[in-house]
Amino acid sequence: MRALGLDIGGANVKGALVIHSTKGARIARQWNMPVELFRDKDGLAALLGELLQKAAPDAVALTMTGELCDCFTSRSVGARWIMRQTEAAAPNLELKVFNTTGEMVSINQAKLYPMSVASANWAVTLRWAAAHGLENGLVVDIGTTTTDILSVKNGAPSARGMDDFTRARAGELVYAGYLRTHASIAAPKIVVCGKEMDACPEYFAIVGDAHLLLGDIGAGGYTCPTPDGGPKTKVAAARRLCRMALSDLEGVGMDEAVNIARQVACAQATRLAEVAAGVAAREGLEKGADLLLVGSGASIYGATLRDRLGMRQVDRLGGIDASKINPALCAAMLGMVPGDL
Repeated sequence: MRALGLDIGGANVKGALVIHSTKGARIARQWNMPVELFRDKDGLAALLGELLQKAAPDAVALTMTGELCDCFTSRSVGARWIMRQTEAAAPNLELKVFNTTGEMVSINQAKLYPMSVASANWAVTLRWAAAHGLENGLVVDIGTTTTDILSVKNGAPSARGMDDFTRARAGELVYAGYLRTHASIAAPKIVVCGKEMDACPEYFAIVGDAHLLLGDIGAGGYTCPTPDGGPKTKVAAARRLCRMALSDLEGVGMDEAVNIARQVACAQATRLAEVAAGVAAREGLEKGADLLLVGSGASIYGATLRDRLGMRQVDRLGGIDASKINPALCAAMLGMVPGDL
């Protein structure tokens, strides 16, 4: 059976095609497609149609976070809209939706209780990790916009929050990622030309500009629009970062631009590490526990997290490289309909 996992977010849509057979499960292909629903939600239908045509699945397993976008009057309205779009793109296919306990429910049940499936992608990853050998440890999923900090104890999920609101209050959801976070939120104070100052809170630069200038990502990894609509080059990123200091590249120079970039990157990494450490301490996960780092930002912030937490990094789980693990893949792995083999 060909199972397609979909994770529809507000800024990206991820897909994973898994072939299930009596011999096991095999990853056939994965996709990561930028699409900002809050700017152009009508573009989702065409994207899903193209993806379904390429994947040619027998069944679809859906999870989402995009219902939070402010183009929807409420999260329940957004969740139902995303489900209708997926349903229209996958006619005559078995379609299941994951809820916040990591269980699959029918599309009809999900539409009746949309808040039970809203922003549930973290639960899919957590359930899969706990079922595939993570006994005691953290799963830290670092994306472009947010970071999930998920705990497993005695082989079972140990989440305190069940939706974005309660998860954020519990430190299990951090609205900080490696790309789309405003740079001035990551580093509200910066040292420029030897003196500390408040970073200008205007939308001048994002964390992705810091990582682009530092060489952590290339133009291809900068998957969202730039704040000024300018190019995705190191010089352009430096210009945007200098505006945080109410100056420009000609005024402070490239060395100071790089200095600002380092401060932004370091502040973001430190914030995530400190929140993760708080969750680990609360859950009684000591040094030496397992640490599964996933998401596109794992390679960027991984060293800081490892150093702060002192945990044992897990490079593979369930026979799959950590770099490939995401909610869409976990949905496809868990989304096999019994009896279809």
